[in-house]
Amino acid sequence: LFRSAAGLRNGALLITGAKGSGKTTLSQALCKEASDNLNAFVKVIDCKSLRGKRFESIRQKLEEAFGEAIWRQPSVILLDDLDHLMGVPSTPELEQSPEAFQGKQFSQVLKDLVKEVISKGDLVAVIATSQSQHSLHPSLVFAQATHLFQCFKHIQSPDQEQRFDILRCIIQNKLHKNLNRYPDLDLQFLARETEGFVAVDFALL
Repeated sequence: LFRSAAGLRNGALLITGAKGSGKTTLSQALCKEASDNLNAFVKVIDCKSLRGKRFESIRQKLEEAFGEAIWRQPSVILLDDLDHLMGVPSTPELEQSPEAFQGKQFSQVLKDLVKEVISKGDLVAVIATSQSQHSLHPSLVFAQATHLFQCFKHIQSPDQEQRFDILRCIIQNKLHKNLNRYPDLDLQFLARETEGFVAVDFALL
């Protein structure tokens, strides 16, 4: 997360993955590790809860979060579900909508805040989660000039072997018994038939 006194010299970290893939869990684990091992201050912003609020109110919240993180550095700012606040329009017809324009404004505010942190060499790391790079406003990930994100981690859907392990762990935890006592429970069949499932899907079975 931190690179000596350079702060965000190499940009922020973007964790992507489908809904329920565990990107929030992973980002929270990174924040906890920074807190435990580096005594870092952690500021979490739930971007989904900010959607629909006034531009000035959200800008103030972002500025206050970065200000507090700089004051209490070393720090980590987690922008969870960033695409809900700075995402692309859902349809081409909405590209000129007020919501799309506001998303562009929010993106510029975030880029300016991160740029200031980088220029000062503050020990502030930024982690963001999103369903994909393409679900974020293009100015955040595809700009020709300075990219906000330089580190990327995509959480893939589990393969068949991983799905089998997930199913076995979840069922063992729920039954609190040895699975050998249930010979009719065919986890290999379930693993084959659940392609595309993520951990949260199995938990809901």
